[in-house]
Amino acid sequence: MNTCKHCDSLIPYSSPECPNCKAQLNLREKFQGQVKKVLYGISLASISMTLMACYGGPPSKKNDISNQKLEPKKISESKSAELKR
Repeated sequence: MNTCKHCDSLIPYSSPECPNCKAQLNLREKFQGQVKKVLYGISLASISMTLMACYGGPPSKKNDISNQKLEPKKISESKSAELKR
């Protein structure tokens, strides 16, 4: 919400004038709050993407290999004989 410069009351973004003192808003005042929200959103998204690129995304249970038991591969007797030579 914007603030009226004449009476310091809060003005909804959709309102073209102050509901308290009926002062008209110019275009810059009307969209100033919305532009700030968009810029904050873009900044937050870029910071989040940078941190995920540096440190990785949040852990997922689907691809978590720390809980999987790794078993050694069994080699056939003929291949093990070849490797021992």
